[in-house]
Amino acid sequence: MTMFSVYGTATRSRPPERAQLRLHVTFEGRDRGAVLTRTIEVHRQVTEQARRHQESGAATWWGADRVQASPFKEYRKDSDTTITKFRSSASVTVRFQDFDILSAWVTEIGALEGISVAGISWELTQATRRAAEKTTRQDAVRDAVVRARDYAAALGLGEPRLEAVFEPGLRPHASGGAATQAFASRAGAPASQAPDLKAGDVDVTAEVSADFVSD
Repeated sequence: MTMFSVYGTATRSRPPERAQLRLHVTFEGRDRGAVLTRTIEVHRQVTEQARRHQESGAATWWGADRVQASPFKEYRKDSDTTITKFRSSASVTVRFQDFDILSAWVTEIGALEGISVAGISWELTQATRRAAEKTTRQDAVRDAVVRARDYAAALGLGEPRLEAVFEPGLRPHASGGAATQAFASRAGAPASQAPDLKAGDVDVTAEVSADFVSD
């Protein structure tokens, strides 16, 4: 009887159903009060638009943190002396399901002073993600079976029999592993450079290891 262990992997790609947009509102200046006031004004403007996008159905959720200000030192030009300035910032996050509205809003909002696009995450809905997880787990096990059969055939052995299947990190006496499911999105150009956003597919990946025996 021969025992051998194999890996099984699988990846399924799905078009994104949600896009989580992260915006930063930041202002700097010598006057702390003026910097805070300007940041609060723009932050309120952005959050009001985010609320309207949710009410219209273009977005499914939005959130924002509080405006904060902190001092920092800055060197005077061509000098060893410093001056104290203040930086005030806050972030706004909006999860869109209408990508056309998202693209238009990124163009509109990007023209406002003090706003920068921190990033966009392309996502799946919970139901789609769970279905994809199930499918990739099953595919990963099938891949392990195919690998086991290939090795058994190369060794002149009979049909391999499964002894055990392990998710990453659960094999006894083995070092820790990655999560059983991995997600990655493939996007086009950064949002700050491309108002015409191109959504990349979301990849769902699963991995297992399995022990087989064969005569």
